[in-house]
Amino acid sequence: LLRLLPDTGTIAVVLGTTPLERFWHQQLQQETAFLAGRVNVVWLDGLSLAQIKQRVATLPPRSAVYFGLLVVDGDGVPHEGLQALSELHQVANAPIFSIFESELGLGVVGGPYVSQTLAGSETARLALQQLTMGPRAGVQELSIGMDTVAFDARELRRWHIDKARLL
Repeated sequence: LLRLLPDTGTIAVVLGTTPLERFWHQQLQQETAFLAGRVNVVWLDGLSLAQIKQRVATLPPRSAVYFGLLVVDGDGVPHEGLQALSELHQVANAPIFSIFESELGLGVVGGPYVSQTLAGSETARLALQQLTMGPRAGVQELSIGMDTVAFDARELRRWHIDKARLL
């Protein structure tokens, strides 16, 4: 996000309120601590989807949105993540970023992605190995990283992001 938009002054982080989303809030807070003083990180996880939409529609100039996960909003209302992303994309006045490949083409700019397809295939392979070999298979670790880099040209155009920054 900051490589593409180095002048970003505000990052609005969209997360919900489930235990998983609270875990990711904590992790992201730790990982973004180094940005203190450089970027204002705004956490939207205590808000309803309607309030989140209002906030992403009125962000200050030089802002970006990081869409983490929205399963249950601050009002306790469950949401289907891709539908919530679509609703945010319709009103956002700043580019939206995420980390899951399934969100590419649905309003996010792009960048490094966790390949859910690759992660699912590798998980299935290890599970099958465990089932067929039993204890002989031993314990194996599954490492999931940022496997793919991809961008949506429509979003790059919409937000006037210089393609030279993609390299």
